[in-house]
Amino acid sequence: MLTIQTQTAQKLSTHQQAFNRNVKKLESLQQDIVRLTQKLSDTMRDYQQNVVPLMEDKRAATRNLMVLLYGFLQRPNYLRPQEKRALKGFMQNLMNDYLDFNAPDPDVEIRKIFQTIFGTTFEEAKKAAFDKVRKGMKSMFDMMGVDVDINGFNQNMSEEEMARRMHEMKSKMRNQEAAKRQRASSSTKKETKQQVKERLAKEARDKSMSTIYKGLAKILHPDLEQDESKKGEKEELMKEVTSAYQNKDLHTLLKLELRILHSDEPHLDKLSNEKIKAYNELLREQIEELDIQKQQLPEHSRYLPLHQFVDAPFQLFNFTFSRTLKEIKHALTKAQKTFATLHGNEKNADAELKSLLKAWQHSEEKDRQRDMENMRHLGLYK
Repeated sequence: MLTIQTQTAQKLSTHQQAFNRNVKKLESLQQDIVRLTQKLSDTMRDYQQNVVPLMEDKRAATRNLMVLLYGFLQRPNYLRPQEKRALKGFMQNLMNDYLDFNAPDPDVEIRKIFQTIFGTTFEEAKKAAFDKVRKGMKSMFDMMGVDVDINGFNQNMSEEEMARRMHEMKSKMRNQEAAKRQRASSSTKKETKQQVKERLAKEARDKSMSTIYKGLAKILHPDLEQDESKKGEKEELMKEVTSAYQNKDLHTLLKLELRILHSDEPHLDKLSNEKIKAYNELLREQIEELDIQKQQLPEHSRYLPLHQFVDAPFQLFNFTFSRTLKEIKHALTKAQKTFATLHGNEKNADAELKSLLKAWQHSEEKDRQRDMENMRHLGLYK
């Protein structure tokens, strides 16, 4: 690890201690990003290899069951009005499950069933749902005082296109916030003492990085190396140095400086307090950027299909599919069993349907009572 260590029993200065803490934090974040990126990639691979095939089987079973139930619903004088309502409610639940996160738009037969059980066309329902989401987004941005045009969103966008658009909006929000801070800091023509201090600190930081880069570039220039066997090594090192400098990666630049100049005996403790202060400022900036990068990892559009399984993207860092796979398998087996019984002899089919509707009505009643109880706790219902 890149740290400052004194050559004597003398204690490290406050700035030297801060330098060591910053380096430790930065290296920890770098390791976290590598580890969490691998974790997300593994989870995505698990999803594609194990979850998607099972979900497709479940979706096919759900479709078969809905088509079969639609036949019962259309039978004249077969069900009482209360039973018809219960069957429609049960089928609505199946339909919502069928039209899940990544499902394509339904075919003609499913659209017909959709209109029968919801009393509206799929296109009308899709537009209403999208308008509601867009209205909610507009209200949220207005409350935050952010001017964002949401007209670019439309209901025909794919999930990936929507994710890209959301990323653009977040970037615009960050830029607007930065612009506000810039306007606030430049509201007076004369620089304040704090502004002068910040400007000089930035100049010192930039100069520190530039000094390191120029010094290493001079040493590593391939044309100055007479030994052909070492030219290739210097060219590779120069690429690393240039990349670190262009990316303003002080941590890597310092490690390369130690590796090239102080391989035998590092002398970071000999640096002046002013230089260490400048390094600390740069390290803190990098820590902040890496922390944001870490937080935004699960929000990348490539992981969008995984968001359906968690309440918030950051939960993907500790998520596994063990429970999800059990739930999908259970739902698949249940749908297949129900379909087989309803598709069997009429007596068994009637008994299965009545049992199914009774269970559904009981479940709905429990949900209604729970909602009323919650409203009582909130003082909304007496």
